[in-house]
Amino acid sequence: MSSQNEFYKQAEKYLIKCGIHVGAKHFRERMQSHPNYPSLLSLTDTLDELSIQYQAIVVDKSQFSDLSYPLLAHIAGKNGVLNDFKCVISSAEFARDPVLLENWDGISVIVKKAQSIVHTQSRKQVFNHILQKYLWSFVLLLYIGVLVY
Repeated sequence: MSSQNEFYKQAEKYLIKCGIHVGAKHFRERMQSHPNYPSLLSLTDTLDELSIQYQAIVVDKSQFSDLSYPLLAHIAGKNGVLNDFKCVISSAEFARDPVLLENWDGISVIVKKAQSIVHTQSRKQVFNHILQKYLWSFVLLLYIGVLVY
């Protein structure tokens, strides 16, 4: 489980599992600057800001096999002591881990998979990350090619 200070990391990991890549720095800043961070509201408000479609749901625990996966599950724990979120990849995780199922309170966020991001700032960060990652590789290969030739 993640600590509450790491909630944005769990949320970002979840979005990546859904094929949604956001600018990590911008996402973290938006989440952590929210007045209700770390809460489900801080996540849903950030998703709204980024125009990412999602459902925030409350279901009976017995319905875990009927849900769409992956999902971000709210883990309440015994007597509400633990208040955390976990990226659950499939219903098999709940089936294999009875403690996870017991501590899950039925609250989850499910995003529509592989959406394109409309938010300009986040888009710029993703583009810059990809550009930096591949541009240096291209320049290095070009340099090696010139040396070999």
